[in-house]
Parts: sequence; C-alpha cells; structure tokens
Amino acid sequence: MKPELPRGHVLLHAGDLSQYGLFDEIQAQLDWLNSQPHLHKIIVPGNHDLLLDPDFVKTHPDRELDSIPGKRYRDLRWGDVKCLADSYTEIVIGQQILTVFGSPLTPRCGNFAFQYEPDTDVWHNKLPDNVDILLTHGPPALHLDKDKGVAVAGATGNLGPHIVNALIAAKHPVTILTRQGSSNASKLPKSDLITIKEVDLTSVASLTPALEGVEVVVSVVASASAGSQNPLIDASIAAGVRRFLPSEFGSNTVNPKSEQLPVFQYKVETRKYLEAKARDHPGFSYTVVANGPFFDWGLQVGFFLNPAQHSAVVYNGGDVKFSTTTLASIGKAVVGVVAHQDETRNRAVYVQDALVSQNQLIQYAKEVDGKEWQITNKTTDETRAQAFEALKSGPAPENFGAVLVTFIYSSVFGEGYGGNFSAHLDNDLLGIKPFSDDEVKKLVASFL
Repeated sequence: MKPELPRGHVLLHAGDLSQYGLFDEIQAQLDWLNSQPHLHKIIVPGNHDLLLDPDFVKTHPDRELDSIPGKRYRDLRWGDVKCLADSYTEIVIGQQILTVFGSPLTPRCGNFAFQYEPDTDVWHNKLPDNVDILLTHGPPALHLDKDKGVAVAGATGNLGPHIVNALIAAKHPVTILTRQGSSNASKLPKSDLITIKEVDLTSVASLTPALEGVEVVVSVVASASAGSQNPLIDASIAAGVRRFLPSEFGSNTVNPKSEQLPVFQYKVETRKYLEAKARDHPGFSYTVVANGPFFDWGLQVGFFLNPAQHSAVVYNGGDVKFSTTTLASIGKAVVGVVAHQDETRNRAVYVQDALVSQNQLIQYAKEVDGKEWQITNKTTDETRAQAFEALKSGPAPENFGAVLVTFIYSSVFGEGYGGNFSAHLDNDLLGIKPFSDDEVKKLVASFL
C-alpha cells in the first residue's frame, strides 16, 4: 500500500514495512519512502519486519531470512531513511533541534520480531533526557497492564479465601479450581472477577483446559500424599502457565534441617519436582512462599500459645524469636509475587508480619488482662525424638497428625531450623509492612 502523503518536513513511520519480513518487501517500502519529498524520513521496525531483527534472524535459521546473496540485511538500500532501534537522532527544523528516539519493541504476542515479555519493564532508563519525539511500534496495551489471570486450587481452606480476597482487591481475574461435586463453593467470596471451574485434581486432562489463559497458579491444596500436586504442575506447563506457587505457606522447608523433617516430606518432593520442570521448561517457573506459622490462626487455635485458656507449651525457654504472618498478609504476599515475577523466579521468598517469641506474646497478654498463665516447658530436641520414636512404633491413626505437628514445632523453635527469617526478608519487595509492637499487642488481645 502506497498512499499519497501530505507534504511536510518530517516523515515518521512506526513500523511494519512488510508483512512477512522479507527483503523484497522491505526494500520496496524503503524505495517508496525515499521517493517522498520530506526532508527527514525516520522509521522504527515493526514486529513483522523479521529481517531487521538480528536476534530473530539468529534464532530462526530455518526462515533463511538472511541467507540469499544480494538479499541480506546488509544489502538493503536505505537512502535518506534513518532507522531507529532503541536509538535516537537529532534533526534540524528551521531554528529548532529536535531529538527523536525510536524503538521497535512490542509486548510478546505470537512469534515475531523485537518482542519482550509483557511483565518486563524494558523502558526503565532507556530514554535519553529531553526527548522531543518518541516513536515506537508497540502500543501501550499489554505493557505492564495485562490483567494477570490467577488460578487458585484449594481456595476454601483456612488460607485460600484470604489469597482470593487479596487477588480480587488487586483486580486480578481469579479462576478457582474446585473438586468435582464439591459443596464448598458457597464459602468463596462473591466477585465478578471470580470464575469457578470443577475439575479432577488428579487428572492432567481435566486440569489443562481449565488453566488456559491463566498466568499464575497458586496451590493451597493439602499435600497429603506423594506427588499429589504433580498433575496440577504438569497441567500448568501444558496450558502455558508462567508461574506456579506450591502449597507451602509455612515453615522454611528450604532449610537443610527442616527439609529432613517427616512432616515436610511431600512439600520437599514437590519443590524438587518443580525445580526439575523449571529446568526442562524455560517458560515455566515457581516461587515458594515461606511465612512461618499463621499468626492470627495460631493464636485462635492455640498453636504456639493459647490466649483464650491462658496456657502455653513453651519451647526451648520461650525466648526463641520466630517469624509469623497473618493470613491476610500471606494473601498480599501472593499478590506481590504475581507483580514481581522476575525477582521471585525459581526461589523461596520470606515474609513476616512480626518477629516474636512465646514469652514476649505471653507478656503482652498479661499486660492486657493481668492474668497468670499455665506454662509447660519442653525442648524441641525432646519432642522431636519422641515423635521419631512414635513413627517407628506406628502411632494410632487418630494420633498420627499430632505426631507430625510435633515436627513443625522444631521447624519454628528449633536451633538451626530456619524459623527466623529476618536475615533474608522479602517484605519490601512484596509489599508487606511489618506490625508495630502495638499492633502485635492488639492482635494478642483480640484472642483473650
């Protein structure tokens, strides 16, 4: 197409000189541009101009774009046309000197030239100062403004609704995966951003179509058996999901001592499965979220102390500092991971609302109501040894869960088990503001 152009001093072309990126197409457009009377002729390539992208040519040798003698990139006759590819030029119009910066970059959509991932900020520190004219091929759409679809499996437990609420507050479309025939959907928040899909969580064939168009998958399902999350991981890869958050959300299972605890066996196996899949599939990645014990839930059910009963089992003297996070803040951390996928790729992230000790929390409770506490002192070395003995003898089914929970206390309070995250926190990155002492006191008081 060669339209009749109005006269002027400057002719700007924003890319796609061709349909198929071939030499003859591009040269024909250059010849036409050179035939125009404009004093300055400036272009940026477009995503269809394959021959003009050296990286695309190099990674797609099968296209034979730059292999025909006389019709290679270096054979193009540019004439008076200036081509800008993340570069600038100065032009003189009368008494004015104008700086023109041009970029061919386009958010990825298909397999074309000059593309970048939509969630990557390629523009930071790229433009020189005092640019008068910015000429780009890619439109603003998809550049850091794509609604990242997130799927949540296990959304009806203690933590799941808080993750869903945080995602909705951040305006992310949420697909909730529920087991076929489940009656728990009524527990979920109501929002136009939510889509509920019934699936077989053990079937890749059932899960894959449900994950089409999803960018991030968050698993909050109970890891009750070996490989229980593998079908969800495999389906995520098949559907083109970019990020997977496994059902961790607790202790530091990356810690060498904690990962040896039997209670975390399936979580560790899942993480290693993810590591292997991420190596084999470069477009797929994972993030493990470590947040310590749930702060509010732990106070409610008496996990690390029981404010309602004014009683506690105090481990290792009670002064051990441990990281703990509320359910709502864990939801915010998930939103932070979705927003910062480059920084959180294939690693564990660590968050906390507070770094506290059992004795500190008990003292706060006493300051509120003045009541004395019933304290039982134990050591994690003692309780861990007892738990291993119980596993050897085969505990009764009704006691098996309690035995496993005993190991969690070692991961929180045991020396060297990584329960204190303060040396490697990701709070700032993920948008988690730590609690003040007053906020910690108020939380404890709310459960007295």
